[in-house]
Amino acid sequence: MNLGQTMRQQLQLFLANEKPMVAGDQKRYVFERQVNDVHFRILVHDFDKFSFQIEGFELSTLRKSNISAGELEKRSNWITKKITYLLEDFKVVELDANNLKLQLRSVSPESDSVNLIYFEILLHAAGAILLTRYQFNKETQTRTRIPYHVTSEVLIKLSNDLAGAIRD
Repeated sequence: MNLGQTMRQQLQLFLANEKPMVAGDQKRYVFERQVNDVHFRILVHDFDKFSFQIEGFELSTLRKSNISAGELEKRSNWITKKITYLLEDFKVVELDANNLKLQLRSVSPESDSVNLIYFEILLHAAGAILLTRYQFNKETQTRTRIPYHVTSEVLIKLSNDLAGAIRD
């Protein structure tokens, strides 16, 4: 089994046996596990046999590294070429060379008269990556994290690809 398959198997076991955290009318499962040299933190809203609704997907490597801004750019190019199976493709929005962080967002976000909905990836030189989906309200100028749907197969692929972006 590869990294993504192992993580998915552990996530499914966790969800089958844990009760969700409840806040108001929202329920969430907080899954945190180490698989090999990668720490996973996933906020799951809902799930069934074949898919998951995820609000936050964060990976960090236990092999801490401090890569350069140039290496961050190389990794962001790899991400934009590799992760093409979500709703939108990605492009680099900002490279913070001082803090060694890079931000990618959806190239063609979903949009209507009030909302802009997009994915965002934050890549940290210290070996962490976070994938989030946001809804930006154009009227109030506020953004909110929202869950996104992934099949079991996409979750495996995403796990492997995001881990590949943070490993040396």
